[in-house]
Amino acid sequence: MTPARAIAVADRRGSLRACAGNQRGTYGADYLERLREDWPL
Repeated sequence: MTPARAIAVADRRGSLRACAGNQRGTYGADYLERLREDWPL
């Protein structure tokens, strides 16, 4: 891996870590069940 590629990979991983979990709690535990209630069979 080239040094430039290694830096790019490290930057991307850092960005992913920084935003990981920031949507936690946005959807409740039963979100998918409630969403699917309206779906046709």
